[in-house]
Amino acid sequence: MTKEFQEYGNMYTPQERKELIAINLKALREGNNLSRKEVAEAIGINTQTYATYERGRNEPPIEILLRLAMYYEVTLDFLVQRDNRAKDSLTMSKQLDGANQELSELSKALASKEMDAEQKEQLEDMIEKLSGLTDVIKKLTGQ
Repeated sequence: MTKEFQEYGNMYTPQERKELIAINLKALREGNNLSRKEVAEAIGINTQTYATYERGRNEPPIEILLRLAMYYEVTLDFLVQRDNRAKDSLTMSKQLDGANQELSELSKALASKEMDAEQKEQLEDMIEKLSGLTDVIKKLTGQ
């Protein structure tokens, strides 16, 4: 067993993992100003089925996670919050501070006039995704 897996261990119950995924799905959807119906139709599933994932009632199967990752142009690690190993609010707050710092730096780079239109568009997409992540962390920490 790798050290990384040992660190993760059984930190989260299956229900807690469903809730982490649910929070992330909701933040991504709302961050992109989409309805549940729009997302469900885009990935080819029933709206009620998608809603169970976003409410944390059911865990999305890998095929649905892959479709969602492709749809939002994020990694599976991002969707399932693989790097979220902190149950305590102090560690989560540190993650939020780091994400906010990165967001600030990206925003400053975007303001730079030395970028071409394509680079600015890519940076705007990254900022939007990072904003969604900070929303997820805020919800998890109650901030």
